[in-house]
Amino acid sequence: MLGVDGALDVGRIAAKFSVSEATVRRDLQLLEDEGLLRRTHGGAVLPFESTAAYPHHDSKLQRQQLEKAAIARCAARKVSDGDVVVLDSGTTTMWLARELRSKRDLTIVTSDLKIALEVADVAGFEVLCVGGTGVRQLVGPRRGRFMRAARVNRRLSRDPGCAYASGGLAGGR
Repeated sequence: MLGVDGALDVGRIAAKFSVSEATVRRDLQLLEDEGLLRRTHGGAVLPFESTAAYPHHDSKLQRQQLEKAAIARCAARKVSDGDVVVLDSGTTTMWLARELRSKRDLTIVTSDLKIALEVADVAGFEVLCVGGTGVRQLVGPRRGRFMRAARVNRRLSRDPGCAYASGGLAGGR
């Protein structure tokens, strides 16, 4: 299905296979961990990104700046000096990376190459790029294995089903 359409919809998959949407989401998470797809809000897409797939990344970074800056400031307040922080790929997390530059002694874990470059020159920061393949965001089985094994203080994700919370994300992720 993904190879034909290029995208999957959780609701369509659940109906097609007569399973719950929660089951589909869990299965998509497992497939994403293995680098076979990338989850999106309400579905999934192929994991291999090309520059054509994100022609407007820089323009998206400029959209809704006030909102993204407010989210970034709020999330940055939850990060303490010395934390190990996972930053998911995305334009709001790029704003967050910029906010975190004022912190001390952070370890930033990301699969987003632009975010890695944003914080790479900050004195006292250690930047870990999660292994994988891709143009802007690294994906693949090594990424999934690394993320399962990583011990982090905060995981800041664009996943709309989760709220930022102490010690990671609410909702058990």
